[in-house]
Amino acid sequence: MRSLRTNLLIWLLPTTFLVGVLASIGTYWGDYLTLENTLDDQLKYIAHHINLSNSTHSINLKQTLSSKAHDHEDQDDEVILEVWENNKRQFASHPSIDFAPPTRTGIINETVNGKVWHTFVMKSDDKWILIAQAQNLRFETLASLSINLFWPVLAMLPLLAIFLWFGIGYGLKPLRHISEELKSRNAKSLDPIIPARPVKEIQPFIQALNDLLERLQQTFIQQERFIADAAHELRTPIMGLSVEMQVMARETDPMKQQKSLIQLQKSISRLSHLSEQLLTLAKIDPEKSDQSPEEVELTNLCKLIITDSVNAAERKNIDLGMGKQTAAVIMGFPDDLRILISNLIDNAIRYIPENGTIDVSVYKEKEEVILEVSDNGPGIPEAERLKVTERFYRGKHPKIHGSGLGMNIVKNISDNHHAVLTLTDSEQETGLCVRVTFKGL
Repeated sequence: MRSLRTNLLIWLLPTTFLVGVLASIGTYWGDYLTLENTLDDQLKYIAHHINLSNSTHSINLKQTLSSKAHDHEDQDDEVILEVWENNKRQFASHPSIDFAPPTRTGIINETVNGKVWHTFVMKSDDKWILIAQAQNLRFETLASLSINLFWPVLAMLPLLAIFLWFGIGYGLKPLRHISEELKSRNAKSLDPIIPARPVKEIQPFIQALNDLLERLQQTFIQQERFIADAAHELRTPIMGLSVEMQVMARETDPMKQQKSLIQLQKSISRLSHLSEQLLTLAKIDPEKSDQSPEEVELTNLCKLIITDSVNAAERKNIDLGMGKQTAAVIMGFPDDLRILISNLIDNAIRYIPENGTIDVSVYKEKEEVILEVSDNGPGIPEAERLKVTERFYRGKHPKIHGSGLGMNIVKNISDNHHAVLTLTDSEQETGLCVRVTFKGL
């Protein structure tokens, strides 16, 4: 696994080298133009300082032509001088180099014997003065200059790598401190991380990590509370089962045994319902990090759940059906929404008397989708409506043995869907209306 320091070095070192190369290229190009101008000015200077009319500074053509200057004809670093008159060469410092007769003045590049020459031509009276210099001399000068420019960049790379390595290591020191602090903690230590020397660049990381620790702490607290509450709630019915079984074992009267057996079945049913609700509550995940909400047609979902609940309603001769129904689509988690609607209908069936009525409605109000479950049962006093959504709160219904988790499950699922849960009086003469308001599409 590659380290962060190595990754940064792999990116920074070539980048720094590239910047150095680009800077050297820029300097090279600027020096190239400067050298060109300087050497051109040198040719012009030599040409302008040749005096052909002054006898004391005149050039002895015959002497020069017979001189041994041509012995140096292969030396590219020399400046070549020629004087022409009437298309005839009157003087040449290197006779073996055969330039064409000049016809115009100025800077001219001329190829002679496969070699490029940089020439400057000027006219003085009826004479033409040609000053030439090999082009490769300039390239050699520039090559020497480029070496002087590039070798410091190359020589600095190892030193730069060392500085970057230790500099990056020093910059990453706060992360090492955080890592050491986390390693030294125990599993229950979820306090926020407070660095000794805050660094601006890693502050968002520390903030995100502290937010995660805070959420984990809240989750652990909720789990501990849930486990404690569940243990407390399960202890009572389990003890009741044990007592009822002991009583039934001591009974010799068949009628009393039958009565104890019926009571035992009811206790088992209540314990089974409580266990199912506890498992349902434990499965509700407020984060849902591995799932994405999807489109859910709420009216069709309600009809399916009503169909599943018809048998339970018929046992109490309850009229269960749809009230208002409008095609309405929301974004949500289908399994959780099924649990929400099932709990609302199950609570209504449990708490209203026989021959009651339960209406399930789905309709729209502006940009919101409303789910309502209303009944004509005893209802819930207004003072208790905030409490019924608390875990294991059963209300003042001594004849009804519920788990006290149904409305808490409904509240949690509503919160996970960013929906609003409200309890109001039913539009019927008596009863309760539970309303869940979702954001529509």
